[in-house]
Amino acid sequence: MLKIGKWKPPVESSHDSAAFWGLVANFLLIIILVVLVIFKLRPARELTAIHYNVLIGVDVVAAGWRMYALPVLAAFIFGVNMFAARKFSKFEPLAGRILLMSSLVVSAVLVGAALSLTSLY
Repeated sequence: MLKIGKWKPPVESSHDSAAFWGLVANFLLIIILVVLVIFKLRPARELTAIHYNVLIGVDVVAAGWRMYALPVLAAFIFGVNMFAARKFSKFEPLAGRILLMSSLVVSAVLVGAALSLTSLY
């Protein structure tokens, strides 16, 4: 089993490549999300578009620092799901894998949201 210091992988099987690559992909998506928010969206103190609706256009305008909520939310969900996957994988390995893959989907959706906001700027 892969051990780095006291850290153990959330899913106990060392041959579980889906869980490993899910963790790697999720970590990369969170990094991409941070880079998108910082360099492409450039949050500021002035008002900026937070939500874009296809029918209406920009429908939520708020302070620009709220853009940082996207990577913080992705990292929080990833952390909670990793903690829960570690607890659940002891007695139900499938639940741990589902939690890890669901955090990957959430991160991908948040990257898609950030990309859709980049078209406004």
